Amino acid sequence: LAIKHMKERNIVEKGKKITQAILIIDNGLRTSLNHRVGDGEIAGNLDSLYSYMSRTLFSANVANKPELLEEVHGLLSQIKEAWEAIDPDRSENMASASNAQNFHANAYLAKI
Repeated sequence: LAIKHMKERNIVEKGKKITQAILIIDNGLRTSLNHRVGDGEIAGNLDSLYSYMSRTLFSANVANKPELLEEVHGLLSQIKEAWEAIDPDRSENMASASNAQNFHANAYLAKI
């Protein structure tokens, strides 16, 4: 939706959608990382990637660059596909209450 608003020059709605996406990444995905599991390398790498995505979304908003929104969307899609490949049965049961929040966040982010 942010891309649509960007193309329509609807600055207020574009800003709202991009801000919501940044908040989901920063307050949802980044804060859920557990840096104490294993040696923390995976969490550290994901944290860096999520930080990059937030900065890229901010840049997209300021510079009105839909290609940056598409880049972040592609990165999120790759992460989603990787998680599904790790546990394909779990991805089929995403409607369960414990996973509903992450599912809705991914669905929302897919719309940016």
